Amino acid sequence: MNEGVWALTKATLDEEIDKLPPDEPVGIKLGWGLYSYLRDNGLLAPKEADLLLWKWVIPSYRGFFVYDSPDIGDAEFKIGTRNA
Repeated sequence: MNEGVWALTKATLDEEIDKLPPDEPVGIKLGWGLYSYLRDNGLLAPKEADLLLWKWVIPSYRGFFVYDSPDIGDAEFKIGTRNA
């Protein structure tokens, strides 16, 4: 896909993130292509996940944990919350 498609998809993702309540625990599932686009453009940052006595580093976008998934299209994303 071309740069314009990725930029539009990223803008849509940003709009959806902006609608979330502050401090909402959220995970974002990204299509492989979108994940690669964000990673390749330096937009993913490491974030420490702390669950009881276990700690590990997971990629994040705008402070929200993200992961790539083959279950959705390259330019798709799904935002998941505890109540979703």
